[in-house]
Formats: sequence, C-alpha cells, structure tokens
Amino acid sequence: MDSLFKTHGTDVRDHLRHNILPSNSEKNAIIESVTTARRLLSKIGTVESFASDMLRCYISDYSSLVSPIRRLPDDILETIFLHPEIHDFVKLGRVASGPSFVVDRHKPHIIASVSHHWREVAVHAARLWSSFSFDGCRGEYTLRDLRLCLDRSKDAALDFTLDLSSGRRPNPVILDEITKHSERWVKFTLVAPPDPQYLQVFAPVHGRLHRLEAIVLGYPPGNYDELASDVATWNAFEVAPRLTVLQLAIFRGGPVLPLPAHQIETISFVGSHSGSCGKVFSMFPHAREMAFISSGPPDFFYVPDVAPEPHLATRRIILGEALDNIPDRLNTPNLEELRIIDCLNWSRRIIPFMTRSACSLQTLVVHNTRVRGTELLALLRQVPTLDTLVLTELVPNSITDLVLGPLTPLPGSPATQVVLPALTRLVVAGVYLFSTQVLMQMLEARHDALVLVHITLHKELGAAELERFAAFQTAGSWCLQYLDDQMKCVRIQKGKAAQLQSIVPAWCA
Repeated sequence: MDSLFKTHGTDVRDHLRHNILPSNSEKNAIIESVTTARRLLSKIGTVESFASDMLRCYISDYSSLVSPIRRLPDDILETIFLHPEIHDFVKLGRVASGPSFVVDRHKPHIIASVSHHWREVAVHAARLWSSFSFDGCRGEYTLRDLRLCLDRSKDAALDFTLDLSSGRRPNPVILDEITKHSERWVKFTLVAPPDPQYLQVFAPVHGRLHRLEAIVLGYPPGNYDELASDVATWNAFEVAPRLTVLQLAIFRGGPVLPLPAHQIETISFVGSHSGSCGKVFSMFPHAREMAFISSGPPDFFYVPDVAPEPHLATRRIILGEALDNIPDRLNTPNLEELRIIDCLNWSRRIIPFMTRSACSLQTLVVHNTRVRGTELLALLRQVPTLDTLVLTELVPNSITDLVLGPLTPLPGSPATQVVLPALTRLVVAGVYLFSTQVLMQMLEARHDALVLVHITLHKELGAAELERFAAFQTAGSWCLQYLDDQMKCVRIQKGKAAQLQSIVPAWCA
C-alpha cells in the first residue's frame, strides 16, 4: 500500500489547483492506481482507519485529476459557467400580502472558489460578472462588491438589479458608481418607489443610455398617486434609442416613469394589479406584445368588470396564472398570437374577448390550463383563421373525442362548416382520454394541409395503431411519442427536427 501513495511524487493538490494535466501514459497509470486503491478499500470494508481515509483521499484526488472536464478548453468552460442552470435568483420587494419579485443573479464567487484554474477562467470571463443585483442603500461592503463586478465585467453589457425598497436613504457613492457605467446598461431592473428623492440620483444618465434595451420597474407597496405630477417632469430615461421592453412588477397603481413611449414594443406585468393596467395600455399604444403573469393568489388580479380599452396594436398576448378579468380590458383587432399558460377560470372571458376583438388569430397556445372540452371546442369555433394550435397538459384532460370529432372535415363539407379550416400545425401533448381511431381519422382527413404534427400520448398503443401511424404521411414533419408496455417513452419522427423545434414549446418537447 505504501508504494501506491508513492505512484506520483508531485503534490497532486498542486496539480488540481493549477490544472496541470497528466500525459496519456501518466493518465493510464493513474486510472490503474485508482482501480487498485478502490479494490484495497473494498477489502478494508467500512471500518474507519488511517489507511481507509488515505485511500478515499487518494481516489478522490486522482479521479479528479483525470476528470474529462479538466481537458475542456477555456472558452467551453466559460460557456458552461454562464449557463443559467448553475446560477441563482434573489427575491426582492417581498411583502406578506403579495408576491415577491424574482430576478436572476450570477454566482461567480462560488464558481471561482472551486480551483485555481476555474478562478482564472472565471475572473477573466467578463460576462460572468456583468449580471448582478445589489442594495443601493447599503455601505462599504456592497460598494466593494459592486466595484469588483464593474471592474471584472470590463466593457461587457450590464444586466443588473438595483434595490432601493428598504426605506433607507440611498447611498450616493454606490449610485454614483453604477451611473458612471450607464453607457453599458442593457437591462436595468429598479425596485424603488416612484419618488423624486430616489429618481433624482439618475439625472446623470440622461442621454447616455445608448445600449439600454429593457427596463424592469418593481414597485414596493404604497400609494404613489400623489407623486404623479413630480414624476411626469422626470426625463432621465426618455432618451434610450434601443429601449423596446418594459416590465412592471408588483404594480398596483401610481405613476409610470416617463419612457420613449413610441419605442416600447413589449410590455409584461408580473404580480401586478389588473385595475392599474388600463393606464399603462394608453401610455404605450404601439406595444406589439403583452404578457400578464401573476405570482399572487387566484383572486389577486380580480376587480369589478370594466369597459375595455380602445383598440390596441398588440399582436401577441401571453396570459399566465390567475388573470381572471384581464381579457375584459382588452380590445385587440390586430392580435395574431394568444398564449394561455397556467390559468384558472379563464374560458368565460376569453370567448367574449375574441368576439369583441374580431381578430384574425394565427396561433393559439394553451398549456397547463383548466378548461372543459366543451369550452375548448367553443373557443376553437371562434378562431377559423387559426394556423397553429398547441394544446399541452390541459387540466382536466379535456382533449376528448368531443373535441377531435368536430375537427375532422367530412368529405364534401364546405369550409364554413369545418372547425379550424386553416390549420396547418398541430401540437398536442399529455393526453389520453380519446380514442386513437378518432385521432387518426382527424389527421388523415387533414393530411394534405398539415405541415407539422407533434403528438404526445400518455398511453400505450397497439400494433395495429402503430402501423396506422407509421403509414401516416403529411407534407411536412410529424412526431409521435407514446408509452410502450414497460411504460417507457418511445418516439417516432419523420421530417426535419428543426421544423418541429421551431414551433414545439419547451414544455412539451
């Protein structure tokens, strides 16, 4: 055993720290020695001793030395460091009666502490330090961390969150430090009351936001209506030629900071009160996309019925979670795409909304949403112009023969009697409460028109059914996923995968 620990005289920890890679011959010797060490450890068993501790340490160190990740080029390693799955988030503006506001946050310090080599790669990865959040009311430690991020991010575009919601006085040194780099701001999240005492610190950024593309405003609880006149004259963010995205978080009313209204194309509301949305609609009449996402209880967005806003230019709407009466406020004759995600009790409002808008809807996505089969069919009858239909993980499992039957064109029937006569792309996932016979009749009747079909069945298929699917042909791509007799997912695909990925959402791929 003594000879085992003398296999390599050089300090292995030094090799690990500086990523000194062994040669191919050394690598083979190390792998053999690790195998020997594991064999010796198995003979010792679970009895704790100095020898067993040494063996475990040896196996851990030398296995790490020959690990494949140590041979990755630095640019690949940097790409891995930037992957969002290994980073974190922070909650801001949390209150007992409402939702918290979640923002992403990089973790470069943790990555840089793994080894000397990882630290070197991380320190020189400017983008890794360009996304951060900080409390602008704190002291020297926050200032030190902020300066470190600004220095190591070099000239990289900045995506950061500034929290001024604590009620304390903002630290002018911290705010001066971040405003010096306003030319680098690409996405700016501000969590603060729309109060002049907070806003005046941003006066130096006027005319310097040349790269700013998105701004997120988080509003702490409070009544800010009385500040409207003061905020209306504030102009620090009015000159931002690339600004097209606005997100309002925990917005319950009050003034919206003056922005270049004619440029804003995308507006999203997160945990915001629907009663306050109307004013925002009128401020940004050219917005082409709107998203409504709640993080609160089911009735958080409920207010009494009101008259809808005048015609909006919006072409894409995303409704998420418990947004009961948001459709009552919308009138969108130009709407082309509607996504309904994680919603409850929406169906009785969607159909009047579609009737009122009289739009030529092209794409409808309904995901993880509570809807009955009769309600779904009624909605589909309202959108004869629909080209793309995506139905995934509906609750309850509402895609039944009642829905698929009317979707099947009968020979010689006029287009006016067919439900969804213009349909060319169909994605259905997480379903099992219909007969395969009815499904195939519908697909076969539409095979000339369909260019993309993606079906995921949560049930087994017999040999005859599989044979019928295999014989099915379309003008484009189709994919079938089903369960075999071992309850394992089986995938059959024809056509180009790229065509499928262009329409199939991530949640049903």
